[in-house]
Amino acid sequence: MSPRIIDQLEIISRELTKYTCQLFIDKEGKKEYPVPFGSAVLFAHNKNHYLISCAHVLIDQDSNPPYFFKSKNEISTIGGENLFTRLSKLTKRINDKYDFSIVKLSNKTIQNLMQTGHKFLDESDILTGYEPTANDYAMCIGYPANRTNVNVKTKTIEMKGLKYVSKFLKSDFTKSGFNPKFHFVIKYSINNFINNNTKTKSRGPKPVGLSGGGVWAIITNENKQRLIKLVGILTEYMEEHSILVSTRIDLIIESIRQKFDPSLKNKGVLVDII
Repeated sequence: MSPRIIDQLEIISRELTKYTCQLFIDKEGKKEYPVPFGSAVLFAHNKNHYLISCAHVLIDQDSNPPYFFKSKNEISTIGGENLFTRLSKLTKRINDKYDFSIVKLSNKTIQNLMQTGHKFLDESDILTGYEPTANDYAMCIGYPANRTNVNVKTKTIEMKGLKYVSKFLKSDFTKSGFNPKFHFVIKYSINNFINNNTKTKSRGPKPVGLSGGGVWAIITNENKQRLIKLVGILTEYMEEHSILVSTRIDLIIESIRQKFDPSLKNKGVLVDII
C-alpha cells in the first residue's frame, strides 16, 4: 500500500472514529472507577438510532452495565430497547459465535452521544452481501483497553482509538465454529504494526476492548475509485491463529429489519429472528 493511500486512510479513519463509541464498566468493587470494556458502532435509519456491539459487551454485565462518557467527568448509560443473541441455559457466551447486540436508543441516549460529537452511519455507509476480493483491505476501528489512560486522582480519561488495516483471510475456520457465510476473518499481526510517523515496526496492542468495533471493507472498483463500507462487527480475537473474527453486518441489519424497521434493505444472509 503506497504512502499516499496510507495518508488518505489516516484521514478517513479519523472521520470513521466519530461513528464508534468506547464503552466502560466500573472496576469490580469500586464504583466510579471506569475500566475500558468494549466498542460500539452507531447507525440511524428512518429517524431511529441504534447502537451495535457484542452481546458479551452489552448484555452479560447484569450488575455492572456499560456506559460511555458524555463529558470529561459525566457518564451516560445506554437506554433503549435491546435485541441480542440469546443463550440456552446450557450454553456459555464463549460458545456464541454470532455474539451481537443491538440497542434501539432512547432520545436521551441519542442526545448524550451527539453531545460528545458522535455521529450515526446511514444505510449508504453499509454493505451487505459483501465478498472480499484479493485487492480489498479490511480496516478495523475500535478502542483497545490498553490504549486508554484512566487517571482516577485527576478524574481524566485519555481515549486513543485504533485503526488497523489488514487483509481478509480465506482460511477455513469452520472447525472453530466460524462459518464464512456468517463471518469474516482478518489477519492481526500483533508483532508487525507499522508506525505511520516513523515507518518502523512495533508491537501492537492486545485487542481487548475492540469487541463491538467495526470492520470496514476498503474496495477499489473498476473505475479505480476507493469505497469504504461497514461490513462487520468485531467479536473475537484468536491469539493462537493471530486473527480477528467479525460477524457479518448482514445478520445485524436483517435483525433490525425484522424487529424494528422493515424498510431496511439486506442483500446478504437472511435469518429468522425468534
